[in-house]
Amino acid sequence: MFVSKGFISAGKKIMDLINHMMQSIKIKMQNLSSARKSALVFVFVSALSSGLNIITTPIFTRLMPLDEYGVVALYASWHQMLNVVATFSVTNAIINVGFHNYPNDRKGLLSSALGVASLFSTYIVHFVVVFID
Repeated sequence: MFVSKGFISAGKKIMDLINHMMQSIKIKMQNLSSARKSALVFVFVSALSSGLNIITTPIFTRLMPLDEYGVVALYASWHQMLNVVATFSVTNAIINVGFHNYPNDRKGLLSSALGVASLFSTYIVHFVVVFID
């Protein structure tokens, strides 16, 4: 396979630019407090997750018939709404508050928070099952 030297040179320039940007981001991140670092990471991951949803939507709409995609979208929206109610967004509270307030007992905090979320989710599921039947 033939690849032109100009293409390779452009690729090297792009990689150098990316490496320079990553180094400057790394230096700036070292000077931030842990709370700001956590907030930036949370924003980045949320943006990445939303970006993946935007990228995969055309793929799913191409692969699925319209009525099946509607069922999947409806299920996804119900899942997101019930997830907030069922877990009280405990994971967000753990990341935003708990890990900074209890740095020495993170495993205990995580265990108790996820236990409460699991217990409450079980109650919600039982409640829904009783009223559906």
